[in-house]
Order: sequence, then C-alpha cells, then structure tokens
Amino acid sequence: MSWYKIVGGFAFVVVMWMVGGAELYAQKRTVKPSGPYREYQQRMDSIYQFRIEQVYLDGHYIPATAAEAVDSLIAALGERNLERIRRLPEQRVVQGLLGSVGRWMIVRWGFEEGSRLSHHIKERYGVSFPIDIADFLLTAMYRKVQQQPIQWENIAKGIRDRRRVLLQRRLQNQHPIAVDTARAPQDTSQYR
Repeated sequence: MSWYKIVGGFAFVVVMWMVGGAELYAQKRTVKPSGPYREYQQRMDSIYQFRIEQVYLDGHYIPATAAEAVDSLIAALGERNLERIRRLPEQRVVQGLLGSVGRWMIVRWGFEEGSRLSHHIKERYGVSFPIDIADFLLTAMYRKVQQQPIQWENIAKGIRDRRRVLLQRRLQNQHPIAVDTARAPQDTSQYR
C-alpha cells in the first residue's frame, strides 16, 4: 500500500470526523452517554463531588472563596515580588505570571480535577477553564495590590467574552480538508 493511499484514507477519516463534530455542535444536540462511558462519567462525577467538598487536597489547604485565594496568593508572593508587581501594568503582570504562578495555582489548588475553589468560581462567576480561573485570580490579585477596586464581575465578564471569541474563531476555522487526489503522486512501485 502506498503512502498516498494511507494519507488519503487518514484525511478522509479526519474530514468525516470534523464534519460530524461540527454538525453535532451546530445542532446543539447532546449525546447521552451509554454503557461503559456512562459508568465512567458517573465515577468521575462522584470523584468531582468528593473533591469540591474537601478543605485539603493532596495535603494543601484549598481556599473557599476567590477573595481568600487572592489573600493567600498575596501572602505567598512576598513583599519583594509585590513591589515588582506594583511597578508593572496589569496585562503584563497577568500574562507574565500565568505560566508560573498561574500553573502553580492550577496544580496546587486542583483546578483541573476540581476543588472547592474552582467550583466556587465556576458557580459564582461562570469562569470554568483552569487557565481562565488562574487569569481571574491573578487579575484580582493585581488590582488588590494596586489598591484598585477589584470588580469581580467585570473581570469574569472579560474572561468569558474572550473565551467566547476564541471559540467562535476556532469554529470558523473548522473546515473540511480538501484532498486533491488528481495531483497525488502515482504509485509506480513494482512491489504493489
């Protein structure tokens, strides 16, 4: 079997998968889990439920509210880092800290698997992606350090709007891959 047949077959599978996924999203249908997937989903839901009720996860205290998390974050950063933060603009601080302090929060406070803090922020502010929760808390921390009004709802709205734009761009760029088989090299191998 020649490589172009393999690539063509793979491209066909990818196109069919993308078209099916786009149609499913466009119709806003929900697929009801069945069989082993339903059992897996139920198990994951019970684990999530357990995690959001815990005060400590993996030996680390999990703040209960966003305000408590910001206070913990300020205490963890220390005065030397806070002085640096005071001299920089908000966007630069938040983007600069997302890869380090943001990732630290995601791991330590269990945003990916669920924790009482991530659940609180999802329920109260509608921010659900782990990196967005870290962005939310870093922005609030910056504003508190600068002694500005935090405006929790405005931060959340900005993050939700940015996520919506990203999703729309992603859906607009999702188009079937056209494979031109007329220009594909022909298999001239004597070992077909």
